[in-house]
Amino acid sequence: ASQGDTSAKSVLGVVLLVGRAGQSRDADLGRQYLQEAADAGDGKAALLLAEGFFTGWVGRIDPVRGAALLRRAAEQGDAKAMFQYAITLIRGIGTAKNVADGEIWMLKAAELGHPGAQSEFGLARLADYNLQVTTDPGPAIKWLSRAAEQRDANAMYWLGAFYLMSKAYHAPERGAELFKKCSEETLDDRCTFAYATALETGQGVPIDLVRAAAFYRLANEAKPAQGKLERLAVVEKQLSVSEVKSVREIARQIREHFFATNRLTISKGSSSVPSTY
Repeated sequence: ASQGDTSAKSVLGVVLLVGRAGQSRDADLGRQYLQEAADAGDGKAALLLAEGFFTGWVGRIDPVRGAALLRRAAEQGDAKAMFQYAITLIRGIGTAKNVADGEIWMLKAAELGHPGAQSEFGLARLADYNLQVTTDPGPAIKWLSRAAEQRDANAMYWLGAFYLMSKAYHAPERGAELFKKCSEETLDDRCTFAYATALETGQGVPIDLVRAAAFYRLANEAKPAQGKLERLAVVEKQLSVSEVKSVREIARQIREHFFATNRLTISKGSSSVPSTY
């Protein structure tokens, strides 16, 4: 880093900011090294520093500098930076609110394959359809489907809800399948609750109270709420003692399969640096 190596400055900046590899935490020096790397054209360093200014993990909160750094990284073609910069523009965080420009950046990130951007852009188009700004839900379905293929829980949930509730595009089987996929692949509490409801009422799938109770249980484990406990209690009252045991076993198997499947991904993706949003 002292010899001007950009990559070394970026890595050393993070090491100093989080206090690793035998180095004491030095936020000021860490920010300095990351800033130097960003100024030298390192888009990843610019993105890391931007995230730090939004969350405070670099020892200071400065959304204006964060937004400027996000734009710099976005202009260098980083899809994650494009997505996060789009959010700052749409919400007016650290920069003047500009929804039109924000959507342009969001679409760019979506086209580069960023699942969050695909989901957000698809949801915006779905809102246009629901508000009757357009009569064509095609763009919403297209982008939400792409995000769903990348296991984006938000996209799977809202696309599933669309197929269940839409009159013109009613496809309960597709909706229930999306809830099932989302539940098993993400354990998202909205999806597990929605799939449990589908299993309890027979929307798009045959009625199966045992599995319904198992998914109500998973929904409450993910995010406890009185309503979830009440639905679980209502369903379990209709089951035998042995069936209630099966409920717990099914929930356990789904939970363990999820963590076993995602352990390597979680390990590879773990970081001391939190995401911006």
